[in-house]
Amino acid sequence: MASDSEILARLSVSLPRSLYRQLRLHALEQDTTLSALLARLIRKELG
Repeated sequence: MASDSEILARLSVSLPRSLYRQLRLHALEQDTTLSALLARLIRKELG
């Protein structure tokens, strides 16, 4: 997650509705927010 001193930037993405629903459900199952889930997935991808 972002540290308290880290400035956040907004990112807007367009996804197929079915993928958005899958992502939202996955975040719910992981007990996290979409933002936190996406940040984690991006960090993992960037290595």
